[in-house]
Amino acid sequence: MRKNFQKKAIALLLSLFLLVLLTVVVVEFADTTTIHQQGVKNFQRLLETNSALKSAYVLAKKILLQDLENSATDSLNETWANLALQTNLTISSTSLSLQIEDEERYIPLNLLADPAWRNPVAKQLTRLLKTLGHPPQLAEAIADYIDIDKEGKYENNAKNAPLDSLEELLTIEDIDQNLLYGNDQQDPPQKGLARFLTLHSQGPVNINTAPYEVLLALHDSITPDAVDEILQKRKSKPFEKIEELSQISGLENVFTSEKDDKNTTNSNPPSKEENKEKKFSEQISVSSYHFRLRLSAKNATLQKSVEVLIKREKENWELIYWRQIP
Repeated sequence: MRKNFQKKAIALLLSLFLLVLLTVVVVEFADTTTIHQQGVKNFQRLLETNSALKSAYVLAKKILLQDLENSATDSLNETWANLALQTNLTISSTSLSLQIEDEERYIPLNLLADPAWRNPVAKQLTRLLKTLGHPPQLAEAIADYIDIDKEGKYENNAKNAPLDSLEELLTIEDIDQNLLYGNDQQDPPQKGLARFLTLHSQGPVNINTAPYEVLLALHDSITPDAVDEILQKRKSKPFEKIEELSQISGLENVFTSEKDDKNTTNSNPPSKEENKEKKFSEQISVSSYHFRLRLSAKNATLQKSVEVLIKREKENWELIYWRQIP
């Protein structure tokens, strides 16, 4: 009888062991299944955000190409320039935002490497630095760093080639983070140089989209009052030809010293004339060619943003880069 009891006890223990083992297996399977399901959901949401970003890119392309068909000029009154205010899209469970900004509104820094643009851009930089309250002599240091000749006061460690990133300017003596990117904590807040520069531009600055500081940097004759008048005029009716700038008070003679061509709308990319310095009429435009797209997609668990740079011409659409924003 004692042996029978022992056999029953052993059988019971084995049964309990098997039950515990089975319970562990079931729990692990349930956890694995939950993790797998969560992984599938996360992957699905990733696909949704990527799809939303591609859809936003297609939408931006359609808007910009349609704009090119409708008008030879580009201004802040147009649809592409106001998408941040107008766009509030949702694709499936993913919300989407889209912003477009032209690059021709800024000073074309990399054209310092072009002999025809070297001096005009250096002068623009000098005026811009002065307006921002930074040492204007830094313009020559920046110019020597980028221009292709190796003769100048600031040639030590110069790159003598176009920049890949604006951060490269930090290698120049006396240029620090505050000067380059600004300091909002300072009283009054300090505006950084970088926000008014571009590395991707045809060259001529679009007077329909350029900010106050860039307009003021374009020519010695352009005063703060003239800039205010330019901003007011283009708000009600964008400039259709660059000659209209001479209708601004104080700028009546801004083109008189030049022998400009009759057609100076700059609706086509300018041709390069080696070593012939660009005239003022060649430094400004009423249209843009490079556009920066900022796309963002967000759902319940994931947010993804990208920055896209494109070049738009009549029969050409070039994707320069597509970068994810951290």
